Amino acid sequence: VSLSRFDNRYGNPGEPGDEDPITKGGGEAVVLDMLQDRAELKGGLNGNLWIFDGLRFGVANTQYEHTEFEGEEVGTRFEAEGVEGRVELTHRKLGAWTGAIGLQAGDRTFEAIGEEAFVPRTNTRSQGLFWVEHGDFGALQLDFGARVDRVRTDAAGAPRRTFSPLSLSAGALWNFNDQWRLSLNLDRAERAPAEEELYADGPHVATASYEIGDATLREERADNIELGLHFHGDRVDAKAALFRTRFDGFIFLADTGLSTLPEPGEDALPIRVWTQSDATFTGIEAEVDATVYDGDAGRFNVRAFGDRVDAELRGGDNVPRLAPGRFGVDLRWEA
Repeated sequence: VSLSRFDNRYGNPGEPGDEDPITKGGGEAVVLDMLQDRAELKGGLNGNLWIFDGLRFGVANTQYEHTEFEGEEVGTRFEAEGVEGRVELTHRKLGAWTGAIGLQAGDRTFEAIGEEAFVPRTNTRSQGLFWVEHGDFGALQLDFGARVDRVRTDAAGAPRRTFSPLSLSAGALWNFNDQWRLSLNLDRAERAPAEEELYADGPHVATASYEIGDATLREERADNIELGLHFHGDRVDAKAALFRTRFDGFIFLADTGLSTLPEPGEDALPIRVWTQSDATFTGIEAEVDATVYDGDAGRFNVRAFGDRVDAELRGGDNVPRLAPGRFGVDLRWEA
């Protein structure tokens, strides 16, 4: 059993150039007062349970709120309360196979009150049933998984939406000698749209835009294939992977080219709408970690790493706000 409380208060400086006695010339400060209480119970049972040898369960209740103060005034208040539970049964080893089945359920209510209440009060209920299996055949290992969910979303002033995401995965790992191994992963993942993607309608200060949701969005589906190569030596570890993901109904925040009419003393906000389109992501990532010295003075390692993703929407346009490619080198010393 665990009880936890997270109490946090922090602020952002105001905009330069605006005289304000609180920030001494830095504009009106924005201060956040955050509180979260969580109660959780976990348990387990080991033993002979028919074909199963273990039972795990957990249930938790979380109450969260944070208030945004603009100067001395209350700007927006966010409240969320949720209950989640999970039960998992692991079965005895059947030949080369071990695995588990489980059920997960949750009930969450979210509400924003005040100037930034761009999403209505929303209740989301979800249930998920999953199954995973792992097979060990010496140099070859296989993994399979499946999960089906039922997600129901009720928002004030909007019709109820119900989704049934289905996710499947398969993976293989081949250790073709003591140093090299090859991996192949295939998966199909589906998810239900989030509250802001469905119901947003208002200024969102965190993104400096006016967001408009689409209550008719359907599930987002991603079909992914990834091929990886791994090397483990006495002084060098290296890995590289290529992946390609095809999205059916990729959900993203699209620019309209329009802006709101600015309030007196305020800037206009770009209007962006949540929409979906087919998309293709292609990426590569690699890393090499080498020990260059290991002696009385300690151990020195050099690591080089990099990754890059190209993503296009149907029709050839680029996916907006894509994370940039990276490349880096670091030196680490341990003693």
